Amino acid sequence: MTNLKSSSKISLDTNILISALKRNHPKNEAARELIEQIKKIKPFVFISVLVIEEYLIHVYKQKQEKQIPNILNFITLEGLCSVIDVNRQIAMSAAKLRVMYLSLRTPDAIHLASAIESGAETFITTDRKIPRKIGKLTVKVLS
Repeated sequence: MTNLKSSSKISLDTNILISALKRNHPKNEAARELIEQIKKIKPFVFISVLVIEEYLIHVYKQKQEKQIPNILNFITLEGLCSVIDVNRQIAMSAAKLRVMYLSLRTPDAIHLASAIESGAETFITTDRKIPRKIGKLTVKVLS
């Protein structure tokens, strides 16, 4: 579990939110505990707008469009998350990250660049392939 303070500035990967909703996911309990901790402590939380795109793929495949307002409420943790739009600076930062860390895929680079540009100190993910330190950003893998 990540120790959060109300002054913490964190960014969440899509896989945290997906894990929290999939009951059979191995990280379900840990993701739910993290979200409950966030709701209780209310740190500064950021997500890339890419989270919405990645999350809604399943919704559209399952033809559950009527659930989108509830899902958007969940994704933003009932308004606690600031959604960071991808802009030119984030695109440029993501490209630079992909050059510096060759194992990064474009979506991960966009998530990380959004976290960095928003001023997050910690990026929380379930992806073990992401480097643990990217500049001043610490990457924590949910355990």
